[in-house]
Amino acid sequence: MSAQSKRQPAPPTPLAKELRERIARDGPISVHDYMETCLADRRAGYYATRQPIGREGDFVTAPEISQMFGEMIGLWLVERWERIGSPDPVILVELGPGRGTTAVGLDWFLLNLFVLALLFVPVERVIPRLPEQPIFRPGWTTDLMHFAMSHLMVQVTVVLTMLPAALFFRWATQPWLQDAVAAQPLPVQFVAIVLVADFTQYWVHRAFHRVPWLWRLHAVHHSSQTLDWLAGSRLHLIDIVVTRGLSFVPLYVLGFAAPAIYAYLVFVSFLAVFIHANVRADLRALDWVLVTPRFHHWHHGAHPEAVDKNFAVHLPWIDRLFGTAYLPSGRWPEAYGIAGHPVPEGYWRQLAWPFRR
Repeated sequence: MSAQSKRQPAPPTPLAKELRERIARDGPISVHDYMETCLADRRAGYYATRQPIGREGDFVTAPEISQMFGEMIGLWLVERWERIGSPDPVILVELGPGRGTTAVGLDWFLLNLFVLALLFVPVERVIPRLPEQPIFRPGWTTDLMHFAMSHLMVQVTVVLTMLPAALFFRWATQPWLQDAVAAQPLPVQFVAIVLVADFTQYWVHRAFHRVPWLWRLHAVHHSSQTLDWLAGSRLHLIDIVVTRGLSFVPLYVLGFAAPAIYAYLVFVSFLAVFIHANVRADLRALDWVLVTPRFHHWHHGAHPEAVDKNFAVHLPWIDRLFGTAYLPSGRWPEAYGIAGHPVPEGYWRQLAWPFRR
């Protein structure tokens, strides 16, 4: 008998066992469900257990990577279309092995724009910090473009945000620690995430103000001479990726549960809009508990005494702890922006400006 005929069949993999048990329990499954389980199952799915980048990664077929390149090509096509004078309207459709995140990005952009405008535009009309400031104030088109691009490129920013932690800090993860953290009640995890994330963001934000080449990137955000609910969207893509990527590292290492992280993302999304908004709310009771519009407006203030102050984006007492807090009683900044206004208007000009001498 040949060696080939004597070879015993390989034992079933955990994924094969799971599929067999599922079919035995629930009956036949669709091809869609079968493929989704094989590719995306948290414990054994092909893409869920492999990194897109690295010696053992599958760079070519990973949905994150193929989707990212598809979006980059799409953005290039739109830019070329605009350059030739924006002729007849076009419909850009992306097909491929991605997870449909471009469509999700577009839907999320439209939904988020609608919800935030519906919430904050009336509030800015009812309790305005500057009543004479129009809704369509100077620079609003630039900020809207920043808002749109950050949503449409959500796949790119998510991948680039998560990669540094997964590639360079996997060695720091400890299953016993992550299990202990994830077992805590969700409210406890949420508070811990706010504390850990803002402590990290404080030092990253401070570095963006102190390191010259980082400041050129962050200056795009500070170029707004008018603050409202849309102004906070004015952020350079590299600024977004670096800040979010570094802030995600401790959350990744500690292993917070997904629902707690999702709750934090909702919280920070609304708070980031609120603290830039053109609202005059009497929140003195929260001045040193939670960042308020007046606290953050001073961070954008065009006043010498306010330069490099108020770096925290959630917890103002962190600035107080490290001596960078500035909040004069009852006062607001009289002007915003950077002296000399060096950053040009326009999304594409601002994307390129940090790299020009």
